[in-house]
Amino acid sequence: MLYQDAVLTVSEDKLRETYGYVRGRFKEFDIDIEDPMEIMLEHDLWKLRQIKGNFDNFVTMFLNFAMESPEDAYKYAMILTALTLLLIVSLGAKTREKLESIANEIRELTDELELYTLTFMVALEENEEENKAVTTARSPEELRKALEAA
Repeated sequence: MLYQDAVLTVSEDKLRETYGYVRGRFKEFDIDIEDPMEIMLEHDLWKLRQIKGNFDNFVTMFLNFAMESPEDAYKYAMILTALTLLLIVSLGAKTREKLESIANEIRELTDELELYTLTFMVALEENEEENKAVTTARSPEELRKALEAA
């Protein structure tokens, strides 16, 4: 519930600002983490947009994902948790070596996160297409034909 409340009150600008702050921490030590930070930001922005503007389809897609691929859903949750913890820890890192180690872990995890993001985008698009086909059928006969074609 706290997550839901935070999502509903956070803006895209605030999200960008937060990621910029963390990105700045790495820049202080001259560590390039631009691409991984961009991947995380894009993932979170996409989720935020879906939650705020496409909630029902988004939740349905996630529930289907969790039911059809519980191992992948667990792995996705672990990646998000690990990335969050790494970002938090990075704010307290005192040496370049520690921050570089954190950056390396972030790079590896964001490679996987990017694949999940793309997968979710495609799954949501497919889910929306299926819903369009059903909602545009004007009769049971049209519905039956649409389902047979799918």
